[in-house]
Amino acid sequence: MTTINEGHIKRLIALENDKVQEALINHSVYLKVVDDMIYFLSREFRRHDIQACLMLRHALESTCLAAYALFSKPETDECEVMAGFGDTEKAYKWIEKEFPG
Repeated sequence: MTTINEGHIKRLIALENDKVQEALINHSVYLKVVDDMIYFLSREFRRHDIQACLMLRHALESTCLAAYALFSKPETDECEVMAGFGDTEKAYKWIEKEFPG
């Protein structure tokens, strides 16, 4: 069983939070525009629901595949990592086993 370096994950989470906070401070106007666009696409133009759901699915699948590729096996060469990147079935099984909660 591969152990995940929790310290590394915590640093990444903290870094992501820092970047979001920095964006809120430095680029709040742009974030407001994006927020308004998401609101209008999801609330006002209902025909975009399917596109929004597909984009969400794509984001979730990509996250699972990235976690699987990065943490499921000991470090291997880049070709091996990329070869297993598209196998969502293996990734989901690994996620369920490693993170049952």
